[in-house]
Amino acid sequence: MVLLSIPSKPEYVGLSRLAVAGVARVSDLPEEAVADLKLAVTEACTFALQHVQGQRDACLAVGFRVTPHSWVIDVTWPSGNPGGDAALADGGLGLAVMRALVDGVDLESSFDGRSLLRLTKQL
Repeated sequence: MVLLSIPSKPEYVGLSRLAVAGVARVSDLPEEAVADLKLAVTEACTFALQHVQGQRDACLAVGFRVTPHSWVIDVTWPSGNPGGDAALADGGLGLAVMRALVDGVDLESSFDGRSLLRLTKQL
C-alpha cells in the first residue's frame, strides 16, 4: 500500500496524479487505465476539497492498494458535516465522471469524523 497525505489545497491535487503515474509504472498498467485513474483520483480529491473548505490545516489522505486483479484508491478527509459526507453521494458531476471511469465508487462516513471515497478499478 502507498499512502500520500496532502494539504487540503487545490495546488496539491496534482501530487495524487503523480502518485498514480508512479505506482502504475511499476505495475505495468495499460496507458488508457492510467489516464482513467489519474482523472478519477483528481475528481475524488476535488470532491474531498469541496467538503473540507473552511477547515484550517485539514489534510487529505490518498491510499493506493494494487493487486494483480484490481486497483483500490481511498481518499479520506475530515468531515465538516455532522452526519458525515456520505449523504452527498447522489449529486455532482465529479461523482458521475468517477463512476464512468472506474468500476466502483463508494462514499462512506466513519465514526471518527472522517469521510472515505473509495475508487475500485478491476484489471
